[in-house]
Amino acid sequence: MNVPTKRARVIARLLQGRATSFELERECGDHCAPSTISELRREGLDIRSEIVPTAGYGGCLAHVARYELQAGSRDQAIAMMTPKVR
Repeated sequence: MNVPTKRARVIARLLQGRATSFELERECGDHCAPSTISELRREGLDIRSEIVPTAGYGGCLAHVARYELQAGSRDQAIAMMTPKVR
């Protein structure tokens, strides 16, 4: 069974559009999205972020990062999802 890596799931989600750290946790199982995003940025992806308000625990206001893959990085992101053949 070929299960996509967390990294591939996050890239695939960002290719669909903007996502908050809460969404990346819920949809991709990424409990450390800021670290994953930082790693992807170090590898050359242009991912912009902004802090946005959202409902947090118990409905209290929380501020989370919302990430967006920039159009110029789409081809590189797609290539990064493809496993390298040795």
